[in-house]
Amino acid sequence: MAIIIGAGTTVGGIFANECVTSVNWAYNPNVQRTYCLGSWVPDDNKTIRRPTFTLSLTLYSSGHTPIQITTPDEECQENWGVAASVDPATCAETIDAIDYNDWVVTSYNYSKDDPQNAAQESWSLQRWHEDLGFTPPIYKPHYVIRGISEGSVSLEVADDAGILFTGATEIGSQGSVSAGGVGRADDTKTGVVVQVGASTYTYGKTGQGSVNIPYTPLWI
Repeated sequence: MAIIIGAGTTVGGIFANECVTSVNWAYNPNVQRTYCLGSWVPDDNKTIRRPTFTLSLTLYSSGHTPIQITTPDEECQENWGVAASVDPATCAETIDAIDYNDWVVTSYNYSKDDPQNAAQESWSLQRWHEDLGFTPPIYKPHYVIRGISEGSVSLEVADDAGILFTGATEIGSQGSVSAGGVGRADDTKTGVVVQVGASTYTYGKTGQGSVNIPYTPLWI
């Protein structure tokens, strides 16, 4: 286990100079083992590995936070994405910096729970790992296709949440309350989203927003 010091940890790429409050990262080997009849032992030479890195960040809204276009692809794209990095400050044990320029944004969330506090954006990113020296070699996808992004946002903060819709939108509602407590009800707007980011402080308001951005990796 390594101890990471938040005050010395820096964030770069599209999130440089932002007020980032938390960062999480992970590596998933995504192993698909191959078994043959007559044996309980997997055949390592036929094992499929499609490992991924994930990175998630939460930062205060400022009106100039990153902007990401989320329109679907009209043709196959080669590996592409945005630049993002984290350089952890550690005690004793060293952790290599996470620094890549081919992250794709898989989800975006906006949160404003207190009318007096600044809003926050949460970004989730992913990238595919490649290791040609491994046996068998691990390849990145040849192409990554972005699908149609859909999202929703509370109407009260719809103009402030950094979520840009296109085409027709639908209006829904939701509410909840528990015994002895105070609940709330919100109208929400849902639809196809073509851009996320650059939300504002929105003092005096509360609300939530979220967008999912789907991708299809292709190995051909």
